[in-house]
Amino acid sequence: MSNTKKKGIIFGATDEVGAHIAYEISKKGGDIILQGNTKSDLELLRKKLENIKNNQTFLYCDHSKIENLNNIDKVIANKFDKLDFVISCLGQINSLKPLADPQLKEWNTIISQNLTINWYILKKTEVLLGKSQKPNIFFFSNSEICDGFPYFHAYSVSHGAIKTMINIYKKEKKKFNYNIKLIDIKKNNIGYLSHIVSNGKNSEFKIKVNELVREIFSS
Repeated sequence: MSNTKKKGIIFGATDEVGAHIAYEISKKGGDIILQGNTKSDLELLRKKLENIKNNQTFLYCDHSKIENLNNIDKVIANKFDKLDFVISCLGQINSLKPLADPQLKEWNTIISQNLTINWYILKKTEVLLGKSQKPNIFFFSNSEICDGFPYFHAYSVSHGAIKTMINIYKKEKKKFNYNIKLIDIKKNNIGYLSHIVSNGKNSEFKIKVNELVREIFSS
């Protein structure tokens, strides 16, 4: 394991999944920026992590308005000279319905909050990731949803596109020692199941998170 402190950012760190990953990376000594959509959720996360003596920066940024990420690269660069890892736990769907039912505004919002925002994160962090010896990029989804799951309409379309986006990026960065993964975890109808986080240390989710953490700290 490298003695160099790993630097990175978790988008959507106040989510059940993001908070668990933040806890595990903090225990290993990572220096992390934790982005959250509301100040109250960030305060709850701060309390969860207050017993871990480590470097954590809590960043309030309302990502529901994607333009709020326009200067995120500058904000990160003010703290870090590089990024060893970027983790996105962002995603949103409000209701299940047949593919042709959403109104245009709802469709565009879901595409933006699930696909465009994750592309924008790649765009805005690419320079700092390129300064790491081993950049790690992790997104989360569900293979069944990625392949087109009934009634998940724009959400399923978005995650199918994210899968394609990641495959493209992996091929483009093949020569540059990037570790880029779409991690498959189970979801319920409209979001992450809380029990995947709390269902024992050997749950499928926790095994995958432990592997994620090992990969970040392996060089």
